[in-house]
Amino acid sequence: MHNHIRGLSPFPGAWFELEAQGNLERVKVLRSTLGAGDGVPGETLDDALTIACGSGAVRLTHIQRAGKKTYERAGVSARAVHSHGHQALVINEYEL
Repeated sequence: MHNHIRGLSPFPGAWFELEAQGNLERVKVLRSTLGAGDGVPGETLDDALTIACGSGAVRLTHIQRAGKKTYERAGVSARAVHSHGHQALVINEYEL
């Protein structure tokens, strides 16, 4: 996954969808590093944006919401929440 992100940045870009205020929003992943841990692909492993990839993990270091500025790791925190049986990622909760 890390190499996929590196290969597609900045164009066309790797991305994921995030539910924000009841709407799906595309979030572009601009940079990442290899992370530690294993889990179900897409599972949030910690509040440092480490995401499980089945075998191994990737830490998202630079992300950009559609039409917004780039968030660098220093300004990004996340937490996993469970709603209606689905896992969601909340990034900078008060900015969504």
